Amino acid sequence: AISHLAHSTPEKYRFSSTDFNSYNLITYTTGSPERKNGKMKASDESGLGVIVHEDLLGDPIIIIK
Repeated sequence: AISHLAHSTPEKYRFSSTDFNSYNLITYTTGSPERKNGKMKASDESGLGVIVHEDLLGDPIIIIK
C-alpha cells in the first residue's frame, strides 16, 4: 500500500519513498513493489497486486469472528 500512496502523490510533492519489503531476507509475497535503478514501481494487478504466501506466516495470533 505504501507504494500505491507514493505513486498517487505528485512527484513534485514527494520527498522520498521507501520499499520496506526489501529490508527482510524472507519474501512473504509475490508481486511486491521492486526497487530498480533507484526507482520503485507498484503492481498493475488488481487490489494491491500481491499474493501473500500464507504458509510462511505461521499460525494466527488471534482470530476475530
